[in-house]
Amino acid sequence: MTVVLKGDNHKFELCTAYWGPRAQREPSDPSLALGTPEYETSENFWRYRALVLPSDESAMIALGVDPQLIKESLVEGEAYLRA
Repeated sequence: MTVVLKGDNHKFELCTAYWGPRAQREPSDPSLALGTPEYETSENFWRYRALVLPSDESAMIALGVDPQLIKESLVEGEAYLRA
């Protein structure tokens, strides 16, 4: 089981928990630098595994997700899910 916690002054907030292998860090993770191999691995992983995207494109961009790249990777007739 993977559990991700955010800690602050001996208090912890549960960010996520799930069964299965550890996923790649999200592109919005502040420890990832844009353009690095680690960022590219993360972006490639989440491009095909993300389940829900923000409801507007500016929020997607703020998370480091390029809406145009997502649209370009779709097969004709496909649409990406939006919250």
